[in-house]
Amino acid sequence: MDSQPFGNGKEELIVLETDKIYFTIKGKNRKFEIENEDTDSNGFKITYEEDNINLILDTEKAYFFEYENYELIIEKKDKDIDISFYHANKDIRNRITKNKSGSLSGIISFKGEIGYSDLVIKVNGKNHFIMQVEVFPTKIDYRKDYINILKDVNEEIYNLAFDFLRRTYSISGLSKNRGTSLSEYYSILSYIFDKLKKSINIITIMPHHSLVNERQIVPYHKIKSVTSETIKWLEKKPEKIIKKGNKLLPVEALQINKRVTIDTNENRFLKYIVQGILFKLMELRKKYLKLGRDVDKSFVEQLEVYIKTIQGFLNTTFLKDVGEYEFRENSSMVFKMALGYKDVYKYYLMLRKGLTLKGEIFKLNVKDLPLLYEYWCFIKINALLRKKYTLISNDTVKVKNNGIFVALKKGEESKVVYENAETHEKFMLSYNLKMNSETVGQKPDNVLSIDKIGEKIKYNYIFDAKYKLDRAIKDSQYEKKSGPKEEDINTMHKYRDAIVYENKQTGRFERCIVGAFVLFPYGNEEEYLEHPLYKSIEKVNIGGIPFLPSATRLMEEFLEELIWEKHTDDSERAL
Repeated sequence: MDSQPFGNGKEELIVLETDKIYFTIKGKNRKFEIENEDTDSNGFKITYEEDNINLILDTEKAYFFEYENYELIIEKKDKDIDISFYHANKDIRNRITKNKSGSLSGIISFKGEIGYSDLVIKVNGKNHFIMQVEVFPTKIDYRKDYINILKDVNEEIYNLAFDFLRRTYSISGLSKNRGTSLSEYYSILSYIFDKLKKSINIITIMPHHSLVNERQIVPYHKIKSVTSETIKWLEKKPEKIIKKGNKLLPVEALQINKRVTIDTNENRFLKYIVQGILFKLMELRKKYLKLGRDVDKSFVEQLEVYIKTIQGFLNTTFLKDVGEYEFRENSSMVFKMALGYKDVYKYYLMLRKGLTLKGEIFKLNVKDLPLLYEYWCFIKINALLRKKYTLISNDTVKVKNNGIFVALKKGEESKVVYENAETHEKFMLSYNLKMNSETVGQKPDNVLSIDKIGEKIKYNYIFDAKYKLDRAIKDSQYEKKSGPKEEDINTMHKYRDAIVYENKQTGRFERCIVGAFVLFPYGNEEEYLEHPLYKSIEKVNIGGIPFLPSATRLMEEFLEELIWEKHTDDSERAL
């Protein structure tokens, strides 16, 4: 792992004093190294609202980790003051209790809540100071893998939803639908703004254009070329022809000039989109400032940046010379294929249809790493499959009355179906698929089911996401070889033995799981190649596969191997 905590013993991690309290945090002194990353972070920072606070800090750096216990002690100097503690997490808040002297203490754990966490110390009901600590994971690299897991989850869900919208709605249809609320609109725009700005900048460098014919009546001697349109015009207007000597000459005639224009319907629609964004932002600013509450300066400043940027596109680019958009019932290929335009159209769909997607995954506290890792595994496997195979159906994205809904939820089944375009074999990736057992029903995290041509049964492979890591321990069976937990490998054996189907011909119950594998958070794929629980995959088709944003190669290669295997090879695997 890139991020390795080490060290033992309970020590004073943070000690500070103000004119009113003593504050101490005790725990294991676990230092860490982050390879190729900025290590200037102190692990915590303190802010306070009282101007006259006198704070004495005896600690320079302290680092906090998931699933560790920390003891907080807050003692008051003056018996006549009242001190209290607040944290957004009720579980942590309730762990700190008051003793007879009025001081506070307790044992807290941040569990899997990675990232920044605020410890608020109050005196007589008012904030005395706020200590913001940074909680680091122990199983993944905080600055690489954790951030990329969040990025993958967001981008893949948005991509799946956009694919759904693109198949369902046309430009004209969307324009007539009811839009999103201002709060939803702003949250979506915040997410996509930098990408939207980049796409519009690409368009301004090379905007869509077309050739148009300009019709003009000019004196005949100024006509540069006579076209069929010129002749037809003169045939209809003989009065424009005079006799001069022995010749018939026109006094004036129709001149057709071809001119390049950027005032196309596509660019008018682009201007309509940009104007719509500006209107929404101006409306949001107006309503926010009318609320009468304390103004969030950072929010208003960000809003102004957005408004200024959008106004710049309208006032200083080719859009200022483009006319107003008129709704048409046909959609343009420019917004489906052209560089820049297709991405702007994608973001327009998101903004119009309220693509701050609804569903369990968006209610999830993104600091809940075990569940986040489970969701990510399903989403990332789909991303790997979609790179090489044809998406047939997907029930993870649905439409309900209140908008687009992501039906990915712990305990509920989701399915995505693909086809191998070369072999025409179909396969399905399921999340939380309920599988038959003659004893207790089984629900593994991810099941890849492959229909082999010529076979009556499906070949099922389980990929169970486990946010656990068995680190190398001296004198252990896997010394110097970190890998999955042995208890999780045993669960894979249980799955293969317990999940069965009834053979209608023999009346006997038979296994239908060909292989079962633990997906676990580990980044060193090369090192893991020598682990016994990786080599066991080839021998008994049970083992572990490291899977992180920085470690997807082994998983991608293995998926391809399973999909392209012949059924005879699969049968051998199952033995």
